[in-house]
Amino acid sequence: MSPSQGNLLRTETSLQSSGRLNDLVAKALSEVAARFGTRGFANMSNTPLVCRMLEAAMDRSDESARAAADDMLQAGVPAEVIVDDIIPKAARIMGEEWVQDISSFASVTLGASRLQTLVRELGEQWIADDARPGQSVILLWVPPAAQHTLGATVVSTKLRRLGHSVQYAHRQSADLADALVSDDYDAMVISASIADSTEEIQKAVAKAKAHKKTLPVIVGGTILKQKPDLAAETGADIATNDIEVAASYFEVAK
Repeated sequence: MSPSQGNLLRTETSLQSSGRLNDLVAKALSEVAARFGTRGFANMSNTPLVCRMLEAAMDRSDESARAAADDMLQAGVPAEVIVDDIIPKAARIMGEEWVQDISSFASVTLGASRLQTLVRELGEQWIADDARPGQSVILLWVPPAAQHTLGATVVSTKLRRLGHSVQYAHRQSADLADALVSDDYDAMVISASIADSTEEIQKAVAKAKAHKKTLPVIVGGTILKQKPDLAAETGADIATNDIEVAASYFEVAK
């Protein structure tokens, strides 16, 4: 994203935060939510809300990320949309601003941390770690070199919302073998970013398959933008960023 695009986003956010316009947008969002529900919001760009969340998370407004989210919830925006769409888009803009030297690494890291905390808070209602009969138990692993685990946190909330129990593996690869024997998992999900090593992912897949040859291993994350054939490269069973596709895969394999 160019500096001019960054300025445009900030301008849109300033307009969005102004009283009269903000009230009108909130009303419009409530009407859309009433007519179309969560699916309708998921198909919208949500640009003004993404900008507002970005500004709040990075201390570029007087509003906290939690306050921004609460206001959106009160306006009728479903929590699922905030977690699945608005927060990830805000995080991607943060990453672009760092790449383009618009924002510092420290400010982006802090902003991502705030968004991750917000995902956990909003996702408390979807916790499903007390496995019920028929529920899948998933081991979620993040490469040890990952700068943050926001993407994995979003993945975990989506899986829990689908009714699955999710356990995090320690990020250190040396601990993965111990994590694998800690429970009878139905699948392992690897959440990786563009910066993560294919070799590291391949080692993790090999450990999972050495523990249980039939254990489904699904890899996803922003890394797939650059390496769409990652499953073939690493030995994973499937590479996808579609949570429902991943879930249906290990549910069938169970």
